[in-house]
Amino acid sequence: MNRAKEVGIRKVSGALSHELIKQFLLESITISISAFVIAVLVVQGIRPLINNAFGQNLPSLFDLPSWYLVIIFTIVLFASGLSGLYPSLYLAAFKPVKVLKGMFQPGDRTLWLRKGLIVFQFSISIALIAGAAIVFKQVDYIQSKHLGFDKEQVIVIENLANRSKQNVRSLKETIRQINGVSGIASSFAVLGGTHAATDFVSRDSKIRTQINFAGVDENYVRLLGFEFVAGRDFNGTDKILPNGANKVILNETAVNDLGIGDDPIGALIAIEGNDSVYHEVIGVVKDFNFATLRTEIKPYAFMLEENFVTNFVVKTATSDYDQLLKDLEHAWSNSGIPGPFHYFFLDEQIDALYRAEQNFELIFLIFTAISVYIACSGLFAVASYFIKRRTKEIGIRKALGASVSQVTWLVSAGFLRMVIIANLLAWPATWMFMSDWLNGFAYHIDMTWVIFAVSGALALAIAIFTIGGQSVRAAQANPIQSLRNE
Repeated sequence: MNRAKEVGIRKVSGALSHELIKQFLLESITISISAFVIAVLVVQGIRPLINNAFGQNLPSLFDLPSWYLVIIFTIVLFASGLSGLYPSLYLAAFKPVKVLKGMFQPGDRTLWLRKGLIVFQFSISIALIAGAAIVFKQVDYIQSKHLGFDKEQVIVIENLANRSKQNVRSLKETIRQINGVSGIASSFAVLGGTHAATDFVSRDSKIRTQINFAGVDENYVRLLGFEFVAGRDFNGTDKILPNGANKVILNETAVNDLGIGDDPIGALIAIEGNDSVYHEVIGVVKDFNFATLRTEIKPYAFMLEENFVTNFVVKTATSDYDQLLKDLEHAWSNSGIPGPFHYFFLDEQIDALYRAEQNFELIFLIFTAISVYIACSGLFAVASYFIKRRTKEIGIRKALGASVSQVTWLVSAGFLRMVIIANLLAWPATWMFMSDWLNGFAYHIDMTWVIFAVSGALALAIAIFTIGGQSVRAAQANPIQSLRNE
């Protein structure tokens, strides 16, 4: 609209339509290529930050095959051509006589396109705002949910497989005496890691089911705080018999799957392939999540293991972890066990199971911010255009006594209605997409209308903030100036 007179003069001076189209397309392509160059520099600059944030090693753009860059550049040219084609055709079609006589006034033929773009942009923004809120709540839920055992202040020491039994026992006793250690246990499986699994069969019910299991010492179950619902824990008198018969503690799911839920204590179960050796169930613990919350709780069994040890589980009671780790490493160095000292914190091991969800949350937040910014840019531009077109009308209304609030509402109402329509379009799509994402978790939050109401209100507030300043300035402008300018 601002360049209408320029186009009129150029046409009167002999410029042809295709020359004008070429000019405006060239301007659009120049802007897009400049943006592309800036984008490449930005991507190269933030690549180390992205690699650190997501634990990835993304290659440099310049290390990609040349056809990657050709495709990207082709997309840039296509997008710039598409964005520049419409205004160039529109401007080239101006009638110079009407423009130079001041009779040119853009009509409402393209109103649907402007409104449609605003609604589309804000629909995406609202969907992403609601989606980001749901992702944030779900990630917070899986990180804060009690898993059925105590994962805090627990250090796991690895690299004990196939070591001297005497050295392992000696190291265990040494660690037990270290200041800041409240307890130690041994096992050949790690919660949050890989687990052995095999088929067990109940002697009485004859039901066969696959059960994950871990060999542990008599302190393990108590040390990690598993809650008993029946029976007892291992104690110092429990021993593995010469024929291999053992004591077993099951979780509730294992009890139910084996069909021994009515009277599990004292039930006898055997490992498939060794049906002649039965192991006695002495306790039942509450179900616990030893894997990701994406999967349902599976049957689990703890069995006494005296010989085969792969790791120690150390419960700590100190805040000085630097000193504690030095003492643990010193104990390892003096144990006679070869190899380096390897350890990790159990809570970090569990949290690592949800690294993908944490990355997804961060990506979602980034794209939500970008989408909101783009939507606000579009809304700001269209609001500016709207106010520019109606400057004279606003001046006349002010001259006839319209208040600032009335004029502000006149300018803002149409845009706020578009945001409300965007909400109505975004909510169902977001509900379907996020329901599908949440269904990937066996345990997840419930989506409520509050999330969508808050996201809609936030989008509305962003829209008001974006156009509010322009609306108020237009309403407070001196009507004499606007009428004189017109």
